[in-house]
Amino acid sequence: MKFHDSYLLLKKHLKFYCHEIIKQIKEMDIFWNTIAQYNAGTWIYQIFISVIAIILTYFLFKHPTQIVKSGMKLFLAFLNAWIAIVYYSIYCEPRSYNNMFVVYWTIMALFWLYDLFFGHTSFERSYKYDKLAIILCILPFIYPIISLVRGLRFPMMTSPVMPVRLLFSQLDYYLLILKK
Repeated sequence: MKFHDSYLLLKKHLKFYCHEIIKQIKEMDIFWNTIAQYNAGTWIYQIFISVIAIILTYFLFKHPTQIVKSGMKLFLAFLNAWIAIVYYSIYCEPRSYNNMFVVYWTIMALFWLYDLFFGHTSFERSYKYDKLAIILCILPFIYPIISLVRGLRFPMMTSPVMPVRLLFSQLDYYLLILKK
């Protein structure tokens, strides 16, 4: 292979990789812009949702009556539907594959509604993974702090009412009842 051919091949690859890097930067801009729009448009609702989550979680830990357990299932169904409709369908519309996430979170909401009516998840505490469950309970509220430390400012930062927080919350509630 001649030097000129190697040079042309290298130039071609560099052009491709530069294009991919620019594409990734644009994707990250879309990602953070959708988060900023979501936070700016829903911050008051996020505060209300977070307060309800804290209250229900407290009662699930301290006074787990049947009403509290049913309330938590209904709340988790609502929260999954919120993420599907408000977060992914409305605010994340510019993102690639947002419809796939709408379907996923809608299915999760339907699972919680199904569980509400047929009672598969008892929410009976096992106390086996309490330490990890408590850490997972606190973690979603640490995300905004991590965003601030990284130099991000409201509204372009993570907030407690986002998909990752909900994922951790659902994992947390399962850890509380996991017996094995």
